[in-house]
Parts: sequence; structure tokens; C-alpha cells
Amino acid sequence: MNTIRLPRLLLSAALLAAALPAFGQNRAGTVEITPFGGGRFGGTLDAGSNAVFDRSVDTDASATFGLRVALNASRWFGVEAAYTQSRADVSNGSDTLFGNGQELGRLDLKSYEVNGLFNFGTGRAIPYFTIGAGATTFKLTTPVITTSEDTRFSLNMGIGVKVFVNPHLGFRFEGRGRASYLNDQNCRSSSFCGSHRDSTDDGLWYSQGEATGGITIAF
Repeated sequence: MNTIRLPRLLLSAALLAAALPAFGQNRAGTVEITPFGGGRFGGTLDAGSNAVFDRSVDTDASATFGLRVALNASRWFGVEAAYTQSRADVSNGSDTLFGNGQELGRLDLKSYEVNGLFNFGTGRAIPYFTIGAGATTFKLTTPVITTSEDTRFSLNMGIGVKVFVNPHLGFRFEGRGRASYLNDQNCRSSSFCGSHRDSTDDGLWYSQGEATGGITIAF
């Protein structure tokens, strides 16, 4: 019985060993779909960046979620479309030693981006660098004012790692920074843009960090 089982066990082990190196490979022409969730942190709305607050206010850390769809042009490079959404409280800063300041309202953010993915490695774990551009839609809400939505140009950059369980399923972990350009004087009343900005100021950016994790399905 043991003599009969041994060749089968060896064959199974050999097949498994042969398959392992291919588990994490990015195959040219494959599509990766990644629903994800995590958190956004940081961010200050500078005085004059909007028609609601006449001074600088902070956005608190918040949950974020979204979807990424990537096409691998090769094992080393891919192009990705991404959507990210979050809702953060707006406060007047940390006035106490442990905690946020007075809550003034909330800020809804929706980001639409196209990114390049630069992969390093062919094993189960594939580190990568990503950079891209797109648009972020802002909407401020306070107890007395709800602004119209305003969309602004955004840049983003990040690093991460994809860890594959098999060629079609893996996990993706990422840290990303995002900056949106708010220098626009063509504002309507109560809109989210620089209607009160000094015209001599030639640039105004809103920046945040993001840490996320998700499940990647490849086919």
C-alpha cells in the first residue's frame, strides 16, 4: 500500500512545486478587479479655499472604500482605473490634548483616477509603485449650508504589494498620497473653490494620505 501511494505523493508534490512560481506572476493581458476599504487621514482646507469657511479648518480621519480595475499590459506594467469615496468630519483643529476640535460640518470626496502600475517581482508577493491623475469631487455640508459639488484636478502616488494565493485570487495592500488643485476663482455662491482666495496666490492644494487593503480577482 505504501509503495503504491509514494509515487502519487511525489507526483502531487512535484506538480504543486511547479505551480507555485506562477501563482504571483502578472500575466500580460490579464484583468485584475480589486474592491477595497481602509482609511483616509490628514487634510486641511486652507483659508480662502472655499466659500463656506473664512479660516483654515481640518478634515478628520475617515473610512474610505472603492474599486480598482487594472489591465496588465505586461508582467511589469499595468494601467488602472480607480474610484474612491469617503466622508470626513470637518473641525476647527485639535484644541485639546487628546481629541479633535469642534465639529463644523462634513466633507464628501469622490475620486476618479487613471494610474500606471509598475510591478517589481514575479513571485507570490509583488511590490509595486503607482502614479496617476484624475479628478476629485468635493461637497461641503454644514448645519446651515450645503454646497454644490465642485470637481478639481488631482494627482496621486503610492506604493503597495499584491500577495497571490493562486493565479486568480490575491490580496492587495497600499499606501497612497493624493493632492487636488483648488486654485479657481470662477466660483458660484457657496461653492467649494477659491472664491475668497487672494488673486496673488498662484497655487492652492488639498492633500490627504490613504491606507487601504482589498481582495484582487484576476482573470
